[in-house]
Amino acid sequence: MVNAEKAAIVIRDKNSVTSTKSIIDELSLNNGATYTKTITASGTTPLKISISWTDPQSPFSNSGTVGPTTKYLVNDLDIKITKDGITYYPWKMQGMSAPFDTATNTGTNDSDNFERIDINNPSGTYTITVTHKGTLSGGSQNFSLIATAGSLSILSVGETQQKEVTQFYPNPAKDYIYINEIESNLKVTVYDVSGKMVLNTSLTDNRLDVNSLEKGNYVVSYSSKKGMKKSFKFIKE
Repeated sequence: MVNAEKAAIVIRDKNSVTSTKSIIDELSLNNGATYTKTITASGTTPLKISISWTDPQSPFSNSGTVGPTTKYLVNDLDIKITKDGITYYPWKMQGMSAPFDTATNTGTNDSDNFERIDINNPSGTYTITVTHKGTLSGGSQNFSLIATAGSLSILSVGETQQKEVTQFYPNPAKDYIYINEIESNLKVTVYDVSGKMVLNTSLTDNRLDVNSLEKGNYVVSYSSKKGMKKSFKFIKE
C-alpha cells in the first residue's frame, strides 16, 4: 500500500531550501558503468535508500505457474552501501519456495525492480554504489534513487567506466595536486568529510592549490566539459 503522506513529505523535503532530509534523483546507468554517490547521514531516523526502475518487457511469460523459477527481470540493477569496510545490501523476499521465511539482506537482489536498504542510527559517510548484472537491454537503464534520513548531505557523485579512472598526484599532498586531464581550466569543488564545501576554484595548468586547507581527508569533485562527473579522495598533510 502506498503511503501518500510520507511520499509528499519526502518530495517537500527534497524541494525545501533549508531541509537536508531527502535526496530524489532521476538517473541513467550505461552498460558496463558504475554509479556512485557519497553522502553523510546522521540522526535517530533510519537511513533508507532505494532504487527503482521500469524494466523492459521480458521475453518470457507466466502461464499461471505459482512460484516460478524462471527469472523475468531483464535489466538487473544492484544497489549496495559501504561504510568503514561494511557492506549493506537490499531486502529480498524468499519467494514461494519459502513463503513464511523472513526477508534477508545478506546479498544482492536479483528478482525485483525495486530495492531498498535500511540502516538504523546512521552516522558518518556512506558510499552508494549502483551496478548491473549481465548486459543492459537497450544499452542503458533509467532509474530513480531516493534517500531519506534525519540529516543528509552529498559529498560526491560520479558515473565511471572501468577505464575512466582519475589520475592525480601526490597523495598525501601538502601544497598542490596535479590532475591528469587533457582539458584545461576545469572548475573543481573540494569537500571535507562532513560534506562542507571548503574550496571552489579552477585548475591552473592542471594544478589544484590545496595549501590553504587544514590537515585531513577531502573529496575533490569536478565535471569535464563533456559532462562526465569525476571525483577522488586525498589526504592533506
